[in-house]
Amino acid sequence: MKSIHKLILSSLVSLLLLLAVSVFGQVPAGQHGAAEQQIDQIEREWDSAILGRKRPDLERLTADDYTNYSDDEAGGKGKKEFIDFIMGLPAPQQGSTVRDEVSNVRRIANGETVIVTGNITQVLTGAGSEQRSPKMRFTHIWAKRKGKWQLIGDQFIPVPQSQGATSTGGTT
Repeated sequence: MKSIHKLILSSLVSLLLLLAVSVFGQVPAGQHGAAEQQIDQIEREWDSAILGRKRPDLERLTADDYTNYSDDEAGGKGKKEFIDFIMGLPAPQQGSTVRDEVSNVRRIANGETVIVTGNITQVLTGAGSEQRSPKMRFTHIWAKRKGKWQLIGDQFIPVPQSQGATSTGGTT
């Protein structure tokens, strides 16, 4: 039974690491450019598509030449393999809540490309317990093509424990 719980938890953590898009340090309107504001909305759509396993939205938001560069189960996968991976993950258990603790978020816009970077830890609360994922650094690369923003690449890498252990929830 423990191994099944570990497998489910491992799959859930993998999914959660991919969900680091809904709370990327929201910046009040007017403090960054139009591209960054559009990306805030697109990242919320991306998050919803992953959580809801909405294949049509994932296909729309993911570029045909997308690559996930993470060193995890989704590492080095292209669009089809990545979407199949997401669609195959087990659904979160009912009664569980997930929140992201995001820090050190930066958006860099250059024309029709926006790079979003930061640190994230997912916190899963349910059944009277709280579980935290390891702190990860993420990078999302968005490009505007034919008038539509699409994710062309992303990566999640673990923050070394010596760096993660010294964090107080602020920036790292």
